[in-house]
Amino acid sequence: MGIIKLVRIMLKYIENSIKVVIFLLLSVMIVNLAINVFTRYVFKFPIIWAEELGRYMMVWFAFLGMSIAIRDGDHVKITFIRKLFPRVVQKAVYHLCSIIMLIFMIMVLRKSFSHMSTLEGQISPAMQIPMAVPYLSVPVGMIMMILQIFHRYLYLKEVDDAICSD
Repeated sequence: MGIIKLVRIMLKYIENSIKVVIFLLLSVMIVNLAINVFTRYVFKFPIIWAEELGRYMMVWFAFLGMSIAIRDGDHVKITFIRKLFPRVVQKAVYHLCSIIMLIFMIMVLRKSFSHMSTLEGQISPAMQIPMAVPYLSVPVGMIMMILQIFHRYLYLKEVDDAICSD
């Protein structure tokens, strides 16, 4: 088994795991917020930590979801402008955008790690969990997005075919 095939299998496993986590996050978030709304308006007794939990889950959901969107090429694009140019220019712009995204993600990743060190000892107000837990979504999300960009380039022929198919 070649190294590229092994990396593809590993990345596919990571992607499937992320999809399961995203599904669980969304499911728990919906149930959590629905129960909180019910208890607030029916029993006049809100669950104090439910809103905070929903907020933190939404952040994790967004950062993990962005990595899947990168893998599938589902982020917002301005296709009508791109289609005005020849295929060679479209490919060049696509690859340039990927490089710019990669540089941005690496910069955010570095800053998020340095920010994580400032959170030591901070506790969330309602749930009383370390603030590092919700903030960890940024570096984890950036790492997953970087991996997905590399994953796209392991399937370079598929990338080249997909560039002009939108």
